[in-house]
Amino acid sequence: NLVERLFAEITRQKIRRGLAAMEHGLGDKPFCFGPGFTLADIACGYALGYLDQGLPEFEWRGANPKLARHYDRLMARESFRKTDPAKT
Repeated sequence: NLVERLFAEITRQKIRRGLAAMEHGLGDKPFCFGPGFTLADIACGYALGYLDQGLPEFEWRGANPKLARHYDRLMARESFRKTDPAKT
């Protein structure tokens, strides 16, 4: 119905804005906050992994290439690979 479609579109817009803020904040840095791996990187990886797993039709990588690269680097870490729900 119309209300559900509008709600879904508003939700997608919020996700896009959040991703744009994350993309901007990451910039060209190797990590989300500071010179090394932190809880911010874990949270970022979890959020992006959720999009891949929970909303596979939501294409976020094309509009956020820096985040996509960061997520790929995170997924190369053994700790991320071991906890990837798609692999367990």
